[in-house]
Amino acid sequence: LGTSPSSVINTYYLPSVGSGSVGAGTVLSRFLGPTNIAYSLPMYAFRAMMAARARQLISAVFATASSSLLLSALASRLFRLPTPLNVALMPRGIAIPFASEACAQLGIPVSLGLLPVFITGLSALSYAPSILTAMRVRDPVARGLAAGCASHGGGILSVTPETEALPFAVVGMALTGAATVALLCVPSVRHLLLVIAGATAV
Repeated sequence: LGTSPSSVINTYYLPSVGSGSVGAGTVLSRFLGPTNIAYSLPMYAFRAMMAARARQLISAVFATASSSLLLSALASRLFRLPTPLNVALMPRGIAIPFASEACAQLGIPVSLGLLPVFITGLSALSYAPSILTAMRVRDPVARGLAAGCASHGGGILSVTPETEALPFAVVGMALTGAATVALLCVPSVRHLLLVIAGATAV
């Protein structure tokens, strides 16, 4: 009681400082490294299949990275959210390490930018397979790419039981995160997105 929402968010992702205080979000994010290494095993087993579908993989990555940034900026502006939230929604579809760098590029606090990331992942974990099935997406490669590219770790976990979809979800997540950060590193692209989100003047 008596604690502001922003203070709670900042505390959740508090890095280790001199006092030794570490936020719960920071502790959880430290498990990402071993998790990614574990996911490399199914990727190796399906390397031939992934090479055969490389064109589809690359197309999905760049389409998702660009459309996610643009549509997030447009949607937040349409719903007239406060400007910091407009910007914070842009990296919602990429994994935490990439989202942290995206927050730095966009000039927003990491704690604020990671909140939509967590919400996206949890939503995908619960609903991604059902949505893909309802949309009649049956190709395992397409299901994996849709889940991993659009909703990072939550999407990966949601398709874990689908053996052929899983490696594509993992690679899709990693490449989409890298492509998103690469786009934000281009000054003209970053400026355009901030203008759309209403965070800066034309």
